[in-house]
Amino acid sequence: MDNDYISGGLAAEIGKKLESMIVSGELKIGQQLPTERELADALGVSKGVVHAGITDLARKGFLRIVPRHGVYVADYVKNGTLEVLSAIVNNNGGKIDRALAESIMKTRLALEGISVYELAQNHTDMQLTRLRAMLGNMRSTVEKGEIKTSRELSEKIQEMFMAKCVMSGNHIIPIFVSSSSELSIKLTQYWVESVGFDETIRGQERTLERIAAGDAAGALANLKQEFDAAIAALYE
Repeated sequence: MDNDYISGGLAAEIGKKLESMIVSGELKIGQQLPTERELADALGVSKGVVHAGITDLARKGFLRIVPRHGVYVADYVKNGTLEVLSAIVNNNGGKIDRALAESIMKTRLALEGISVYELAQNHTDMQLTRLRAMLGNMRSTVEKGEIKTSRELSEKIQEMFMAKCVMSGNHIIPIFVSSSSELSIKLTQYWVESVGFDETIRGQERTLERIAAGDAAGALANLKQEFDAAIAALYE
């Protein structure tokens, strides 16, 4: 097997191990890590592998490398990337506390809310036809048993979410949505598992009805109601 492939895999493994220790709180923000040589000896890998893992975590925002001083756990909440957020969600089997879930949901609501509001105010018949077709296919495949898991339904909802973002005419929101797609799908899974397949789709249908009626405020209000219900179902 190629040595670069092996080294890359080991570096990713070391990075994940350190990442988990940081997110779990085992390594505290501001704490200095042992030297690369000490970590290499402790983990039974080369110094180069450790360096690669540390460099990647620094890129994500988990670590701060100070030349001639050492490596420190960064304030990743303030300085991290979307990869940090995904790591937090994935930690402890994907379970997150209510405060973080609400923060993520409010961000998703802000992004989708802009798209829904704009689309309700300015949509074409062709756009409505496409969204209705996507939603009809979603319900049909669920009723036929072709969609069996919350993951599969969540992926369909993510596709519709992206479609609405693109149709809104905003050129920036689709970039954010695309870059956080996996995180969004996982959060939608929690939603689906909490309220069920039918109610999840009904929520999508209610929002689309308000968009079709040109009721921007109503569409936004319905969207917020759906998100509030999801949080309540998850944590109450």
